[in-house]
Amino acid sequence: MKDTEIEAEVSSIRLQVHKDIPSLRAEAYKILEHVTRHPDRFKDWSQPAESFKDWQSQPAESKEQVVIQHVRTAEDLTKFADAAVAKARDYGDLTVRITNGTPRDVLNTTRRAGILLADTEEIMSGYNSLKEADPAILSQALSSALTVVATARDQILAADGIVKNLKEDIGRKELNYLLRLCLLPTAIIYLVFHPALNLPFSLPSEYRLIWEVLFWSLFGAISISIISIGDDVTGDKFDPRHVDKYYYRIPVTPFVSFVLLFFLSLIGVAVSPTQAGGTSSVLQLSLTEPDFPVIIVLSFLFGFFGKRSLEVLDQAWQRIFPMTRSKEDIRASSNPPNGN
Repeated sequence: MKDTEIEAEVSSIRLQVHKDIPSLRAEAYKILEHVTRHPDRFKDWSQPAESFKDWQSQPAESKEQVVIQHVRTAEDLTKFADAAVAKARDYGDLTVRITNGTPRDVLNTTRRAGILLADTEEIMSGYNSLKEADPAILSQALSSALTVVATARDQILAADGIVKNLKEDIGRKELNYLLRLCLLPTAIIYLVFHPALNLPFSLPSEYRLIWEVLFWSLFGAISISIISIGDDVTGDKFDPRHVDKYYYRIPVTPFVSFVLLFFLSLIGVAVSPTQAGGTSSVLQLSLTEPDFPVIIVLSFLFGFFGKRSLEVLDQAWQRIFPMTRSKEDIRASSNPPNGN
């Protein structure tokens, strides 16, 4: 490569490393926050989940200081570049030895990348200020700068891989938590006490309506939570600090389902499924003489589409009490969007 091409490559990598270091460190602290809030779920990690302050204050490579040696002569430049290349080689060896990465490994790896980035800046500063020196020395210094900054990029790539693995691990643990502590107990309780199964612990048959609405809405809420975690983890949208958003809908869903079913039965909603031959039968939604398959399906849907269920309640409220609508609602209803 020509010197101009090497300069351009060094500059490009420098900018990318400088951009990635803060974002990766921010992701590491997000993971640390989640681990310290739920230490019981991470006992199998290679390092204990200590308090957040302890993580930040642990003695490690964090105590290493970046010593800036101002390059004044070609000899200084050569010595500094050789030392930086040796340091980059040592850092590369440290990164290769990481097996089960932890958040602290991310912080140390990005810190090493920052040190190498500072060394690259110093080499390039000396290179630019010694344009009249021996071209061979300058060319060698430029090659050293490329080696150092490329190692910094490797540190960033390693840290990024660790972050992705940690997020996937957290996502798997949350999925396991939902399956083991939410879905499985809910299913067992539903079957053991089900009013229609006539088991030793079955409830009286008059409780079946409440039982079906309660548990099928819970099944719907748990199902969408499991799907949401999987989608967020695979789509790189998973934020470990906010895993509670996958759980909040679960205890709320049965209340919303009961209210919606009561409201729909009150206003006399009927379900008319189309059968073979184009005929249809009307299934009247009633809570006094409930059609349990319809109740089960609606309860599951209310739980699965929790946000839409809340929107239905909001629209019902606005229809019953139009004076409570906000100015934005009134403006939106008076100026509907144009459609084709």
